[in-house]
Amino acid sequence: MKKRKIKKGVLIFILCISLLAVVAILFIVYKDNFIKIKNNSYVKITNNTKLYTQNKKVIGSIKKNTVVKIANKENNYYKLYKSNIYIKSGGLKSINYKEEKESSYIISYNKNIKINNKIDLYKNNKKVITINNGINAVIKESDNSNYYISYFGNTFSIKKDKNIKEIKNSKYKESDTVVVINYNEITDKECITCINEKKYLEQINYLKENNYYNISLKDYDKYINGYISVKDKGVLLTTSKENDLVKKLNKENKLKLVVNNNKDLNFVNSSKTPNKDKSKLNRYNIKSNTTIDTFKKMLNKENVYDPYPFKASSNEQAIPVLNYHFFYDSSKGEACNEHICLDTSMFEKHLKYLKDNGYKTLTIEEFTEWMYGDIELPEKSVLLTVDDGAAGTGKHNGNKLIPLLEKYNLNATLFLITGWWDIKNYQSKNLDVNSHTNDMHNKGECGMGQVVCATEEKLLGDLNLSLQVVKDINSFCFPFYQYDEKSLKTVEKAGFKISFIGENRKAKRSDNRYKIPRYPIHSSHTFEDFVNMIN
Repeated sequence: MKKRKIKKGVLIFILCISLLAVVAILFIVYKDNFIKIKNNSYVKITNNTKLYTQNKKVIGSIKKNTVVKIANKENNYYKLYKSNIYIKSGGLKSINYKEEKESSYIISYNKNIKINNKIDLYKNNKKVITINNGINAVIKESDNSNYYISYFGNTFSIKKDKNIKEIKNSKYKESDTVVVINYNEITDKECITCINEKKYLEQINYLKENNYYNISLKDYDKYINGYISVKDKGVLLTTSKENDLVKKLNKENKLKLVVNNNKDLNFVNSSKTPNKDKSKLNRYNIKSNTTIDTFKKMLNKENVYDPYPFKASSNEQAIPVLNYHFFYDSSKGEACNEHICLDTSMFEKHLKYLKDNGYKTLTIEEFTEWMYGDIELPEKSVLLTVDDGAAGTGKHNGNKLIPLLEKYNLNATLFLITGWWDIKNYQSKNLDVNSHTNDMHNKGECGMGQVVCATEEKLLGDLNLSLQVVKDINSFCFPFYQYDEKSLKTVEKAGFKISFIGENRKAKRSDNRYKIPRYPIHSSHTFEDFVNMIN
């Protein structure tokens, strides 16, 4: 039989196809050798691959589709960005990748983590990199479960572990407090809590000239929770009312106002270090009479007080402040022989009336803000106060007060004699605890209360002890409603913003802030008396 001859043209065609197939396979496998990958560019890993040291020892792995940054090529290996770790050339795809930009004021977490053991890095909750001999990296930020680090030009997360130690990085000076400045309203109309455009620009220009910077609300939230650190001179500018003027000013100025209507930042005119309890975060409130000197004090994190008293007017709002003491439950056979005791059935009747009739029971912060003219309050507002911390007020001595406040979700303020009872017995979201001295709720040698009889030095020492317990320089209440000029000045010197006495009338802004009147509630008061007090 004669053998068939393959035509020369067909043979050439088969050889060309074979050659093209080999080239295609080589291109797929080694395409980054054919398409030049630039230094300092991003690539996507197209196949699971190994990580190497400079000496080509395997130290880990990196998964398919992970995006990393290449520093440069060394022979048949690529060095990964800002590291001494390498991957083999081959199986890489050059891509356009937008780097994650970090705010210029963030100095990361200002800490490093150093891990000597095997560690896994995650992206979008998926494990993408394993490094066998650990890492030393700067923590960009953190949350409750993870650290976030910048590695190989991308951000990866590491799961928190009690064995991972944080190392302080003191490269930058970090801020101990971000100043929060609130503008209730920027407008051309006249009002105590408003500010006009000219005064606002004066303050903004001062910030710019002195290198202050805006921190965003999102980053502020991370900051107060301890997830990031920021450089010094940070300010958060907020306003509760966005209008056309605010939009215009934000467009024209580098420093911008954040519209923020929540009560996470709910205190006034002082500054505190970060605190996870957002109900205790402070802000400064700008008013029409805030001078540039006062504004500078705010930036310097000083306590500031409005030097201009309010003038009383015929239509001035008046808020009832009620003063309770001890509680007992007669239905359980309990009794109290003091005239300042109140049966819980009557107290609950008070609370139910307030709830059913739409009254706002104020926190002490809200009352203070109102007293300083920083906020306005509904007509039906009332402040409930309780003195001492004795019978029925704590979880250790009858527990009558807190359950009823929580049942109706109403607020009250307890003025605690801090040296007599443990503040832990009075913990509730519905109860603010402030100072009623540390150990000066007795008669003094002068025949009046110890607060009046004591020297300024002794009184100031007692107040400071009390403040170490309540940790809130806000309000004070005079034992026995007794005071003199010395004690009034000492209370102010200790840093309290307001203080309370008795006097049986409603409180007005035009009142002396250190002699705020209250209605003492006695066992002899009828329910009708209570209704008359608050209406």
